[in-house]
Amino acid sequence: MSDLMCVFDVGTTGARTVIFDVNGREVARAYELYPVSEQSVGISEQDPIIWWNAIRKTCNSVVQSVNPENIVGISAAFLRGTITIIDKKGEVLHPALTWMDEREETTAIDWKKEINLRRSIPKILWIKKNKPDLFRKADKIVHPDTFIYMKLCEVCVTDPTNGILGILNKNTLKWDDELAEVFDLPIELWPELHVPGEIIGELIHSAAEALGLKKNTPVILGGGDQQCSALGLGVINKGQAKVTTGTGTFVDYVVDKPIEISGDFPIFSYPSVIKGKWNIEGVTPGTG
Repeated sequence: MSDLMCVFDVGTTGARTVIFDVNGREVARAYELYPVSEQSVGISEQDPIIWWNAIRKTCNSVVQSVNPENIVGISAAFLRGTITIIDKKGEVLHPALTWMDEREETTAIDWKKEINLRRSIPKILWIKKNKPDLFRKADKIVHPDTFIYMKLCEVCVTDPTNGILGILNKNTLKWDDELAEVFDLPIELWPELHVPGEIIGELIHSAAEALGLKKNTPVILGGGDQQCSALGLGVINKGQAKVTTGTGTFVDYVVDKPIEISGDFPIFSYPSVIKGKWNIEGVTPGTG
């Protein structure tokens, strides 16, 4: 069999592993559901380890259909806007607040015109204010992508398609010094920024054993799930659009520059996984 790619899709209520050939044809897939903890209205949390456990289970399932020696690369797509904190050892300090969690700290509300509240900043500020002892132990603020990359190849990285939910400057696609200062979320707390498609490391021994894959397989930086779905559907040029439905329903429209409008009916733009392109996105949560 020819060269293969192994791709993980980490979503809100489940994760899948899919094996593709070099022509993009699907060879094998497996899917695993996992829970979202909703203790009361407005609270939506997950233990990040369930993402990893689902990847392990589904990956071990699909590799039964192929020769792991033929897998030449690993990449992934991730749910966005879900966030937590980890310590220096990479241990999770607090359950991840999912993108559906409605808790927010008033500092972020005061800045509603400057940051769209679909960002993760209000959630991380809630942890900082309400769990100060835990936050003082935080070494990094991470979205799901960073957590999984650390499991795969021990690198603490993210990309603009996920980083835009943090303190990313939409003009420079770098961490924003002003936002870091205003919210007292130093840039040192955020992962290194890299670009989608970049090789960020190689699969470490423990991850290879857990997944049933070959040690030192290259790990390639992926992106946010909706941006990756747009790429997969061929929605990469200005004026093209796509609709996908999962836990939420998302409409993405490709433009050449970011467009953002705050207010009761905000418009929010995400960097595309395609350099120089942006996705204007509308979402209806809870449709899946």
